[in-house]
Amino acid sequence: MQKRLCVLLACGLLIGAGDGQKSDQGKGDLDQMQGNWQAVAMEAKGKAKSVDDVKKFQLIVNKDAFTVKLDGADHLSGKLVLRADKKPKQVDLVQETGPLYKGIYEINGQRLKMCVCISSDADSERPKDLTTKEDSENACITWERTP
Repeated sequence: MQKRLCVLLACGLLIGAGDGQKSDQGKGDLDQMQGNWQAVAMEAKGKAKSVDDVKKFQLIVNKDAFTVKLDGADHLSGKLVLRADKKPKQVDLVQETGPLYKGIYEINGQRLKMCVCISSDADSERPKDLTTKEDSENACITWERTP
């Protein structure tokens, strides 16, 4: 389950070649995502995760590549594909040797929120909003920029 949560978190950060990169808005969002992020809140199946679990996650975005660290060790990496022209804005987390995870995101200054479907099934649905429900396969994470 922890790996699936990492994947979901990372999905929100992945930005790469695709429809979103062609738009100025997608480029602007990718530019805003550059750098280091610390998880400050996480929710899955309608329940918030403990502060101790949440603070273990860091996100690094460099160009269109992302890495999620768990307790300081590389845990998940890949490319971000943003579609900023969609409502809500969409993100795909694309791993080199793994499944694609579909999500949505919202970036507002120093805060980034992503909600991702942790199921890697090809027919899995993209989250429709930035919340989770008990019967959903979605996980949401809120990140704050770090120096």
